[in-house]
Amino acid sequence: MDTGDRVVFYHNLSWSDTRRAPASSATHYFHLRVAWAVTYRWDDWYNVTTTGEQSDSASMRYVITDEVYYEYNIDVLWEVTVVNGAYCSAYDAEERVVTLDL
Repeated sequence: MDTGDRVVFYHNLSWSDTRRAPASSATHYFHLRVAWAVTYRWDDWYNVTTTGEQSDSASMRYVITDEVYYEYNIDVLWEVTVVNGAYCSAYDAEERVVTLDL
């Protein structure tokens, strides 16, 4: 990285509801959180509801709009939850720290 570069984070999403349709609604919640410099935090959500035999994909992205002039540790969290009725039927998350070394 060089001083003044822009930083972009992506969350590529995909879902596949293999239950026989029609099925009860299942909601897939995708979350991307980016936090840096203690006081800056950005969250975005992408939600989709399926009722069986559906699959698709999408993407989310976050661009640090100000050019980066300092070294930062950026905490990035990607997580997904699938809820069927009142039950959480699946959850997964990954969190990483990205160090910007100028």
